[in-house]
Amino acid sequence: MSETPGTNPEQLLAASLATCLNATIEVEEKRRKLSHQSVVRVVVEMLRDNEGFQFNVQANVLIPHVSHVEAEDILEIAQRRCPVDKLLSGNNNFKVILVKQFD
Repeated sequence: MSETPGTNPEQLLAASLATCLNATIEVEEKRRKLSHQSVVRVVVEMLRDNEGFQFNVQANVLIPHVSHVEAEDILEIAQRRCPVDKLLSGNNNFKVILVKQFD
């Protein structure tokens, strides 16, 4: 691990997922004639395993201006369309959680 300033792989992965998933949600919000209010926050942890390292990725998604049922529907559609989500889906270390608020 280097002390040289700059971005690390965890930051780049988090930024890629947050940006892609939120933009994909925005497309679905606009299709439904809703204002874009969703927020996606991603946490990526690097963990040691037997072979070296692995990432644990969790995306927390807030879609505050619709019912929980509609937010689930919007998120499901976005996850099917977002290329970064598709790349990570199926991995045991990847979760997307719909939240009612951020702590």
